[in-house]
Amino acid sequence: MPSMDVSVAETPSAAQQPRRRLRAWLSKRAIQAFVAILLLVGGGVFLTQLVQEVVAAPSTAGHHDFLAFHAAAQLVADGHAATLYDAASITALERQVISSPVGAAGYMPYINPPVGAVLQVPLGLLSEPAARLIWLLINLPLAALCCWLATAGLERRVQLLAAACLMSTFPFFQALVEGQWSLVMLAGCLGALWAARTNRPGWAGAGLAVLALKPPLLVPVLLVLLLRRAWRPLLTCIVVLLAAFLVTLPITGWSTQVDYAGYLVAVVGSHLSGAGAAGAAVWHGGIGGMEGLNGLAAGYVGQQNVIALDAITVVAAAAVIGRWALVARRHGVNLNTTRGRWVVISGIIAALLTDLHLYPQDCVLALLALPLLTAAVQPAMRLPLVLGVAAFLDAAWLDQLAFTPHLFTWVLLMAFIWTSARAAGVERPWASALASLQRRLTGRAVRDLPA
Repeated sequence: MPSMDVSVAETPSAAQQPRRRLRAWLSKRAIQAFVAILLLVGGGVFLTQLVQEVVAAPSTAGHHDFLAFHAAAQLVADGHAATLYDAASITALERQVISSPVGAAGYMPYINPPVGAVLQVPLGLLSEPAARLIWLLINLPLAALCCWLATAGLERRVQLLAAACLMSTFPFFQALVEGQWSLVMLAGCLGALWAARTNRPGWAGAGLAVLALKPPLLVPVLLVLLLRRAWRPLLTCIVVLLAAFLVTLPITGWSTQVDYAGYLVAVVGSHLSGAGAAGAAVWHGGIGGMEGLNGLAAGYVGQQNVIALDAITVVAAAAVIGRWALVARRHGVNLNTTRGRWVVISGIIAALLTDLHLYPQDCVLALLALPLLTAAVQPAMRLPLVLGVAAFLDAAWLDQLAFTPHLFTWVLLMAFIWTSARAAGVERPWASALASLQRRLTGRAVRDLPA
């Protein structure tokens, strides 16, 4: 009996030793400095490439998403908003900048809502190189602000280093070099998170309205607010969206709005029909280069194998959504409780995984979970956590180089399993899973095994 008591008492301490050793290793300044230097050096390389591409004359080499934004802004500025989603009109303007075909379809289509083109009308009055430079100069401080907000809670000097490391990652480079709306959406959502945590639900709803720039990201958010009966942020978000629609309607016209609704449905359908790899499609693109569940499936079965691709994507997405919905229903979406915060974190990850258009630039949205994560750990572990998140973001770069088989998506999937387990109240998800497996294989609990 005495020996049994000693064994039972020592078991928790022995189980905690690996975690303590890992924390001690991560908390070493030499390790943190090494990781930070690697991230900053990588950021320097990305910055050099960014500057070289933006100041160079437009060519078929490089990144071309901004071509579509500039062409759309030109059409609106010239009073031709009705042709925003006409391939010939967009192509004609883009060929004035780069005479050769670019993109999977031979041109860069504009797939954002009309309001986005209206907001960028001033850029449409400039030449494409000048407009791209101005848009970059707007987005650079916005990126810095996002990284600063995402690392709130760290000591000032530590926060400066953490923000610099995050801004040095590949998704931030991709958002800047492509000229995408990703950083605007991240800033709005970080503002919404801050507003929600400080009991300003109206402002939270206004911040979430920026997701309308990519409606497939907005729809699940509105649905969650509706099911949770969070009326104030929901109504504020709808009012902001309605106001933006009414203000821009005289400029865009009803026909453009109708065209966009049909075009958006067709683009979503293209994602489910091979995106041009297996036949005609409205939108052509490389699904295998995406970082969501559909990109993971395409990377293994091929984009042209539509049936297998869709089956894997739908089943995996249903499993992720179902798991999160079950946890959210049982424990609630609440930023004021520990479990509620884990539900929110896992929900952010689930939204990224199930996004059918998750290219690396939109991976910056993963930073929405960072303020909640840093608040859940001890102060000494906050910088290692941020550095780990930054390294995780750079996994998207390795994926693009084909060095890793969708490492980013696999890690994101593991993060969802872990955070959803924490939301369900499991303190040590992996240890619990191993213990459950041990019981099933041997019929004995881990603690019952001989020392």
